[in-house]
Amino acid sequence: MYLPFTDQTYGNQQQSYKHETCIALAINNDNTMLLTGWDVKTLVHIFKQGVLKQFKFLNHHSAEVSTLNFCVKNSNIVSGSLDGSIVISSIQQIAKSKWIQKLKGLQDILCLVISPQSEDFIVAGSQDNSIKFWQCINKQFSYSQSIFEHSGSVSGLSYCQQEDKIISCGIDCLILLIEQVKNNAVVSWVVKQKIQVDQFGYRLSFINNKIFVFQPEQCNNSNLIIYTLNDQKQFTESNKLSITDGGLSCYYFFPLIYNNKKNILINKNNNYVNVIRVLKQGKEEECVEFRLEQAIDFKDNCNFGTLSNDGEYLVTWDQDSYKIQVRKYIE
Repeated sequence: MYLPFTDQTYGNQQQSYKHETCIALAINNDNTMLLTGWDVKTLVHIFKQGVLKQFKFLNHHSAEVSTLNFCVKNSNIVSGSLDGSIVISSIQQIAKSKWIQKLKGLQDILCLVISPQSEDFIVAGSQDNSIKFWQCINKQFSYSQSIFEHSGSVSGLSYCQQEDKIISCGIDCLILLIEQVKNNAVVSWVVKQKIQVDQFGYRLSFINNKIFVFQPEQCNNSNLIIYTLNDQKQFTESNKLSITDGGLSCYYFFPLIYNNKKNILINKNNNYVNVIRVLKQGKEEECVEFRLEQAIDFKDNCNFGTLSNDGEYLVTWDQDSYKIQVRKYIE
């Protein structure tokens, strides 16, 4: 479970921000830097062994910062915004507030993923119902293609670790399975499956190449829906997991996060953040069971957060406390 991180000097790690909302957070790979989005600004924190220290504001967007990501291979920061732009900047250039590249062509960006191994694709979902792809060629990202199969805002995206599949969900009660197709050096993406669901959802996540989970928007009696790849290469509903729900309506942002180092799934559901254990067995370590281990009540559905890559730190901001809170993983 995740307990409040306490430092001998500073006590519980919390920082208050009374007049702004933070909907995007990201921690770099070695847990030395935290990014938080405050309206149009990105605040860079020094993050040392769980202790936060404000460093610098970046002003790269003209509307609210909605997504933040770190790239491991090239030490870049990727920020998405409700102004429809994606800004790529370098950690080495933070002091100078410079950015490397700005990508445009979307309306309000609601979700964004980067290919987890190669980091050569950026994929974003928008309120204009589109999913857009940018591919990195010679260290520059270029627009690749768009998918317009959703009839409502694209609220969630997830990239599988093998990088050949992406899933999306939207407020149109549709889940898309999108697969990569290679023709010599040309890479394209094709919708391979459409799953019509009873209720729309804001978030979903791959567990492995054969399993993903989806969270429908349900007040009271909430469940995560588990989908498994069958022999016909189609994903079908295979199970459900009851999760804690405060009875409020949910909200965009705070993606469903699966951490394969700790085998932990972090799920925001209204005013709760659920910590779910993913149990595995067998030679291929395929998932066999999901178990709810902790439910953190933020008393308000306006709560957002991120998990460090090693699963050690859960960092959140919520509108009830107006604080960034750091929690540490305890077996």
